[in-house]
Amino acid sequence: MFDGTHWRGISAAKPRLPATPLVQRDVPVPTGRLGAELWGGREPEAAADLIQQYVMRLRRGLGDRQGRLLVTRPPGYQMVPADEDDMDASAFTRLGDSGRAALAVGDAERAAGLLARALALWRGPAPADVQTGPMAEAEAARPAEQRLDVLQDRVEDVKATGLQV
Repeated sequence: MFDGTHWRGISAAKPRLPATPLVQRDVPVPTGRLGAELWGGREPEAAADLIQQYVMRLRRGLGDRQGRLLVTRPPGYQMVPADEDDMDASAFTRLGDSGRAALAVGDAERAAGLLARALALWRGPAPADVQTGPMAEAEAARPAEQRLDVLQDRVEDVKATGLQV
C-alpha cells in the first residue's frame, strides 16, 4: 500500500483481517464473509466486535485513521484507494501493461524500464502478508501468473535488444 510518501506492507497485529477486501475491491465485503474467512464458520459470539477491532488496527497500521482507504460500507468494508496505484497489484498490472505496449511499438528501452519497475514491486506470492481465506486463496494464483507473463516479456525484451538486465 502507498501511504502518500512511501510503500508499506500490511502488517496489522495478529490475528489479521483477511485479504478479502483487498481482492474484492469493487464492492463492500459483508462482515459475515469476513467472519467466515477469519474463523472458517466457527465465529465467536463477539465476531462483529472483533472484526471492528481488526479493521481499526489495520487502518492504524496503514495510517488510515479516518477510514478513507478501508471504508465502512454496509454491509461491511471496502478498500477504496485514492489512486489505483496505491495498491501494489494495480501498479504492477499498469506497469506490466505499459511495458508490453512499449514492446509492441518497438520501444524496447522504455519497455525494459517499465517491466523492471513492475517486477521490483513483487514481494512474493500474493497475498503474502495478510491472512487468507477461501476467497483470497482463489485469487492468489492470478498475480503469480501475471508475474510470469511480465518476466517472459522482460526476457524477450532483453533477448531482442541485447539490453542489460
